[in-house]
Amino acid sequence: MSQATANRNVELLKDGYRAFNDSDIESVMAIMSEDVEWTEPEGLPQSGTHRGPEAIVENVFTPVMEQFEDLNLEIDRFVVDGDTVVALGTSRGRGRETGKDLENPFAHVYDFEDGQITRFVQHTNTYLSRDVIGA
Repeated sequence: MSQATANRNVELLKDGYRAFNDSDIESVMAIMSEDVEWTEPEGLPQSGTHRGPEAIVENVFTPVMEQFEDLNLEIDRFVVDGDTVVALGTSRGRGRETGKDLENPFAHVYDFEDGQITRFVQHTNTYLSRDVIGA
Protein backbone atom coordinates (compact mmCIF):
# COMPACT_ATOMS: atom_id res chain seq x y z
CA MET A 1 0.00 0.00 0.00
CA SER A 2 1.28 3.45 -0.84
CA GLN A 3 1.87 6.27 1.60
CA ALA A 4 -0.72 8.29 -0.35
CA THR A 5 -3.37 5.64 0.33
CA ALA A 6 -2.45 5.53 4.04
CA ASN A 7 -2.66 9.33 4.22
CA ARG A 8 -6.03 9.27 2.43
CA ASN A 9 -7.42 6.74 4.93
CA VAL A 10 -6.28 8.90 7.86
CA GLU A 11 -7.81 12.01 6.26
CA LEU A 12 -11.09 10.14 5.74
CA LEU A 13 -11.11 9.23 9.44
CA LYS A 14 -10.32 12.79 10.51
CA ASP A 15 -13.27 13.98 8.43
CA GLY A 16 -15.41 11.17 9.84
CA TYR A 17 -14.64 12.07 13.45
CA ARG A 18 -15.37 15.75 12.74
CA ALA A 19 -18.67 14.76 11.16
CA PHE A 20 -19.60 12.47 14.09
CA ASN A 21 -18.78 15.20 16.60
CA ASP A 22 -21.04 17.56 14.58
CA SER A 23 -23.83 14.92 14.49
CA ASP A 24 -23.45 14.67 10.70
CA ILE A 25 -24.13 10.94 10.58
CA GLU A 26 -24.75 10.88 6.81
CA SER A 27 -21.15 11.94 6.19
CA VAL A 28 -19.91 9.20 8.52
CA MET A 29 -22.03 6.62 6.68
CA ALA A 30 -20.58 7.80 3.35
CA ILE A 31 -17.13 6.42 4.22
CA MET A 32 -18.49 2.96 5.14
CA SER A 33 -18.75 0.11 2.68
CA GLU A 34 -22.24 -1.33 2.19
CA ASP A 35 -21.18 -4.51 3.99
CA VAL A 36 -19.13 -2.88 6.75
CA GLU A 37 -18.75 -4.95 9.91
CA TRP A 38 -18.85 -2.85 13.12
CA THR A 39 -18.01 -4.47 16.48
CA GLU A 40 -18.71 -2.90 19.86
CA PRO A 41 -17.26 -4.52 23.02
CA GLU A 42 -19.24 -6.77 25.34
CA GLY A 43 -20.55 -4.86 28.32
CA LEU A 44 -22.01 -1.95 26.36
CA PRO A 45 -25.74 -1.75 25.63
CA GLN A 46 -24.90 -1.67 21.89
CA SER A 47 -22.39 -4.54 22.08
CA GLY A 48 -22.01 -7.05 19.29
CA THR A 49 -21.26 -7.00 15.61
CA HIS A 50 -23.48 -4.92 13.35
CA ARG A 51 -23.42 -5.14 9.55
CA GLY A 52 -24.16 -2.33 7.12
CA PRO A 53 -24.33 1.44 7.67
CA GLU A 54 -28.07 1.49 8.46
CA ALA A 55 -27.72 -1.18 11.16
CA ILE A 56 -24.82 0.75 12.68
CA VAL A 57 -26.84 3.95 12.82
CA GLU A 58 -29.86 2.17 14.29
CA ASN A 59 -28.03 -0.07 16.77
CA VAL A 60 -24.97 1.99 17.70
CA PHE A 61 -25.02 5.69 16.78
CA THR A 62 -28.65 6.45 17.70
CA PRO A 63 -28.49 4.77 21.13
CA VAL A 64 -25.14 6.43 21.89
CA MET A 65 -26.53 9.86 20.98
CA GLU A 66 -29.50 9.16 23.27
CA GLN A 67 -27.26 8.02 26.16
CA PHE A 68 -24.83 10.95 26.06
CA GLU A 69 -24.97 14.70 25.67
CA ASP A 70 -22.07 16.78 24.42
CA LEU A 71 -20.32 13.62 23.24
CA ASN A 72 -17.00 14.37 21.58
CA LEU A 73 -14.44 11.87 20.30
CA GLU A 74 -10.98 13.42 20.58
CA ILE A 75 -8.18 11.77 18.63
CA ASP A 76 -4.64 11.84 20.00
CA ARG A 77 -2.99 10.01 17.12
CA PHE A 78 -3.39 7.55 14.28
CA VAL A 79 -1.26 4.45 13.77
CA VAL A 80 -1.20 2.99 10.25
CA ASP A 81 -0.26 -0.53 9.15
CA GLY A 82 -1.18 -1.18 5.54
CA ASP A 83 -4.95 -0.85 5.11
CA THR A 84 -5.47 -0.86 8.89
CA VAL A 85 -5.67 2.41 10.83
CA VAL A 86 -5.87 2.62 14.62
CA ALA A 87 -7.28 5.80 16.14
CA LEU A 88 -6.20 6.39 19.74
CA GLY A 89 -8.21 8.92 21.66
CA THR A 90 -10.69 9.76 24.39
CA SER A 91 -14.49 9.88 24.48
CA ARG A 92 -15.76 12.88 26.43
CA GLY A 93 -19.35 13.71 27.25
CA ARG A 94 -22.04 13.53 29.90
CA GLY A 95 -24.58 10.84 30.66
CA ARG A 96 -28.09 12.14 29.95
CA GLU A 97 -29.68 10.14 32.77
CA THR A 98 -26.94 10.47 35.41
CA GLY A 99 -25.34 13.84 34.64
CA LYS A 100 -21.96 12.15 35.17
CA ASP A 101 -19.01 13.19 33.04
CA LEU A 102 -17.31 10.71 30.75
CA GLU A 103 -13.60 10.63 30.03
CA ASN A 104 -12.87 7.23 28.54
CA PRO A 105 -9.78 6.32 26.45
CA PHE A 106 -10.31 4.17 23.36
CA ALA A 107 -8.59 2.42 20.51
CA HIS A 108 -10.64 2.22 17.31
CA VAL A 109 -9.32 -0.26 14.75
CA TYR A 110 -10.40 0.28 11.13
CA ASP A 111 -9.79 -1.80 8.03
CA PHE A 112 -10.09 -0.01 4.68
CA GLU A 113 -10.62 -1.16 1.14
CA ASP A 114 -10.78 1.25 -1.79
CA GLY A 115 -11.21 4.27 0.50
CA GLN A 116 -14.08 2.82 2.54
CA ILE A 117 -14.29 1.33 6.02
CA THR A 118 -14.91 -2.41 5.78
CA ARG A 119 -14.37 -3.31 9.44
CA PHE A 120 -14.33 -1.50 12.78
CA VAL A 121 -13.57 -2.78 16.29
CA GLN A 122 -13.74 -0.60 19.40
CA HIS A 123 -11.60 -1.23 22.49
CA THR A 124 -12.56 0.82 25.55
CA ASN A 125 -13.34 0.62 29.25
CA THR A 126 -16.95 -0.51 29.20
CA TYR A 127 -17.29 -0.07 32.97
CA LEU A 128 -16.70 3.68 32.68
CA SER A 129 -19.26 4.07 29.92
CA ARG A 130 -21.88 1.96 31.73
CA ASP A 131 -21.38 3.93 34.94
CA VAL A 132 -21.87 7.26 33.17
CA ILE A 133 -25.07 6.14 31.41
CA GLY A 134 -26.41 4.37 34.49
CA ALA A 135 -26.53 0.90 32.89
